[in-house]
Amino acid sequence: MPTHIDASFDRDGLWDEIVADSEARLADPLGFVEEVLERLFLHEHDDERGLGRWHDAMDNGIWWADDALACLDKVLSDPPPDLGARIRAHAAPVLGDGVIATDEARVAWLRAMVERMRAAFEVKIAELREALRTAPAEAD
Repeated sequence: MPTHIDASFDRDGLWDEIVADSEARLADPLGFVEEVLERLFLHEHDDERGLGRWHDAMDNGIWWADDALACLDKVLSDPPPDLGARIRAHAAPVLGDGVIATDEARVAWLRAMVERMRAAFEVKIAELREALRTAPAEAD
């Protein structure tokens, strides 16, 4: 179940589907982290564009972003020995003008990106909560 949001965000009756998708993602955190890396960072050697895709992902499905952070946190709290190699296989991280060359540096890069992603997520959640708080009441 999404960890940062609840059913109060459900305006379209999709909550059951969201919860089922979330449970599947959280059951395989490393697999979902690989999916997240591919979606955000595989196709370009540009962190800023990857973060732009993160913002798009939040706009298109905040629950997906919530699950991404939960899975990234879980994987980074006890990283598998081959995490750096997995990052290399599923993302194209760069540092300055060069591709990050070591597995340790790739993991450090991912930790830094997660902090930036989390900061953007917290801003987005605050915006959504404010929009819900100030939205006109719907007539029954």
